Amino acid sequence: MIVFILTSTYFFVSWLLQCNHFKLYHNLWRGLLVKKVTKDVYVCGVELTTDILGGKWRIMILWYLRKKSLRFGQLKRSLKGISEKVLSQELKQLTELGLIDKKVYYQKPLKVEYSLTNYGRTFLPTLYSIFEWGAHYAEIFNIPLIIDEATIDEVLNEKERFLLKYKNNKLESVN
Repeated sequence: MIVFILTSTYFFVSWLLQCNHFKLYHNLWRGLLVKKVTKDVYVCGVELTTDILGGKWRIMILWYLRKKSLRFGQLKRSLKGISEKVLSQELKQLTELGLIDKKVYYQKPLKVEYSLTNYGRTFLPTLYSIFEWGAHYAEIFNIPLIIDEATIDEVLNEKERFLLKYKNNKLESVN
């Protein structure tokens, strides 16, 4: 009897996870149950942003997800020196904060992809500015970067394309 209940529950939850409506209800419950930030009141937006994105890995995770969805292993290989436990915790936190989305494909083997949410994409202009600032800082203070000039130019072109698209979408949504 217990095996039947567990099996039935497993199949029901699997079905529910694949339903389009589940995501809405899950996000509503997650919003009620998960404390997304550490304080109730912040002095300013900089303090809140530091609380959300502080730490060694979060901005880098967003950086690698800026172009496409990635699986856990792909992110682990990109982020040199991060442990699986820390990556898992950071992905969970960024998901709870609404910056990234976790999509589970129920197949064998199980496939999980992470991508930026629409709200997470609103951070991209800031992320590109951080990239530029870091490259400029490295140049001024003679700090060697592994990245070459062609890649820097490619990222800056990527930034311009994104900002143009972002600006057009904002204008369309206003009209």
